[in-house]
Amino acid sequence: MSIMPVRVLLFGPPRLETPAATPPLPRARGRALLAYLGATPNAGPSVYTRDALTALLWPGLPPDDARNNLRRELSLLRHALGDGLIAADRAQVSLDPAALADGRLWIDVAAFDALVAAAEAHRYGDQRHPSGELCDECVAWLEEAESLYTADFLAGFSLPDSAPFDEWQRFAGQRLRATLDVVRSRLSAWYIDQGDTARALDTAHRRLVADPLNEAAHRDRLRALALAGQWATALREHEQFVRQLAAEIGAPPEQATLALVEDVRRGRLAPLRQVTRDERRVMGSEVIAADPQPVSYTHLTLPTSDLV
Repeated sequence: MSIMPVRVLLFGPPRLETPAATPPLPRARGRALLAYLGATPNAGPSVYTRDALTALLWPGLPPDDARNNLRRELSLLRHALGDGLIAADRAQVSLDPAALADGRLWIDVAAFDALVAAAEAHRYGDQRHPSGELCDECVAWLEEAESLYTADFLAGFSLPDSAPFDEWQRFAGQRLRATLDVVRSRLSAWYIDQGDTARALDTAHRRLVADPLNEAAHRDRLRALALAGQWATALREHEQFVRQLAAEIGAPPEQATLALVEDVRRGRLAPLRQVTRDERRVMGSEVIAADPQPVSYTHLTLPTSDLV
């Protein structure tokens, strides 16, 4: 019999989904406590001392009052989550590691980190592809990770009278946004390598929506546009990006961007054409029938006179 997990959602404002009728989450500090316990990068749940939690959530209160408040919030949180999902004693508090391991408890941020970590381990630890490169399995994990990132971490939520929590929330959000950008960068490079310029363009666009001055994302988009044959659009978008850089930070584009634009202007990035299976046989490919691999692509020659 499959287990219906309690789902803790921390991308966006803190939310809770349970198999039964979802009880209301605790008050703001209870939601902050749940987020802090659940947003542990790359590993199992962390264990926190009660003193550390009271200093984070009630920095201005006397210690006895803060500990009483923590006991109350933990009681409300247990009621909201259900029995057995919080491990606590007189000194320490954590989410129950067994509940996370057996699927009774699922946290979107933890799942995001786990998928990214799995893809990274596969890139460098699997002998089916060269170290550091992606394969279909790596890409599936990265695509699933991106799909979990529905909004910024704890977007719309804050504890304005707790500077320690505010600082932690800011740094945790920055880490997750940076991780998402790396995920999208790798996906964009994979899509281009596979000749899927439409998905490469969409991915680069999402990176630029998140950070309009992300120059690496701008280069990904220029490259995908050029390989899709949209050279005029690539050059127009670059002109707009240059103006935006100048207006907002008063800086010129990076040298790598200028070199890429020159390649676009001179027709060095020509449209990609899919290599057929028959052509691969002629070229001596050894993997066609038994274990199909991602198709490869080759550049078509583009005369520079064809540029707009």
